[in-house]
Amino acid sequence: MYLNGAPLAADDALTVDFESAATVIDVLANDSDPDNDALTITAVSTPMHGTAVIGAGGVSYTPAAGYSGSDSFTYTISDGRGGTATASVNVTVNPASASNQAPVAVDDDGGVLKGYETDIDVLANDSDPDGDPLTVLSVEHTGPGNATITINPDNTVHYESIHGFSGDDFFEYTISDGRGGTATATVTVVVYELVGG
Repeated sequence: MYLNGAPLAADDALTVDFESAATVIDVLANDSDPDNDALTITAVSTPMHGTAVIGAGGVSYTPAAGYSGSDSFTYTISDGRGGTATASVNVTVNPASASNQAPVAVDDDGGVLKGYETDIDVLANDSDPDGDPLTVLSVEHTGPGNATITINPDNTVHYESIHGFSGDDFFEYTISDGRGGTATATVTVVVYELVGG
């Protein structure tokens, strides 16, 4: 009579960056089966500070937004012949300061005729040390002019001058790298007087 030996599941460790995308860990890499049966992952528990999903190549872990610290989950393997085993994955989510560098926002200049409008590509001279894509998070009118300032879907900033003001106007904009890093810069907009206006 053949007796099936249960598989052996060994604990794993995983380190991910703050607010990183899903990271796949091959939990089966250090597991084994005495009968050399092919092993599959049949279940994972729910981590307290993220999500764990069975997928191609192992288990995909995504940390919860804004969380850094320790997390863990368990997974169960099967040899397909009734034998199962469970092990833990201990996760370390790096803090934002250790895993992400803040973007760099550089002041900009623009110009528009009084009563007209323009789009300013404020991100053109901004950068991120980690190469993260940047977005404009917010704008704040800080100058003396009469203007409507909004963020366009393509992350340019729309400046609409209102009749009655000419001269130097200002607004601040804040950018984000999507990983907790932000930076703020100032845009100077010269509102030109219409000839004969």
